[in-house]
Amino acid sequence: ICLKRDTLNKLNDIQSEVRYEIQINSLLDNIADIEASYILFKSYTNQTLNGTIEKYTMKNFAQETVSHSENSVYSKFLKINILILGKESGQLIGREGFFDVMSNYLATQSSQCYTTQSPSQLLTNMFALLQITQYKAFLMIQYSWML
Repeated sequence: ICLKRDTLNKLNDIQSEVRYEIQINSLLDNIADIEASYILFKSYTNQTLNGTIEKYTMKNFAQETVSHSENSVYSKFLKINILILGKESGQLIGREGFFDVMSNYLATQSSQCYTTQSPSQLLTNMFALLQITQYKAFLMIQYSWML
């Protein structure tokens, strides 16, 4: 009975690890896309101050930022929020939010071998990264709406 329980616990740990890895990869992909757009945004704003960029380029960037396309900053911003909060409104099948999945993952015994930070440090650092990323996305969106 003990062996069966250990096997079931290990299978549950694997399931938790897979969920965590999928969500963290999706989250990090969206964060990287927003960061790349933010670097471009900073470059454009510096060129605007120097007068070396055309208005068309800034308008095009603004339109791409707030468009409804899958790759826009606005869409990435919404995807991050959905990943963090979990279930989208109107969905019949619920999905756990990122911090719930992360908490479950950190509770497994196998995760303790792979992390170099304590669970509270990991959560705090992830929260800070998400806040900074959301701030950058919000800044670009607001700037785009002002043009």
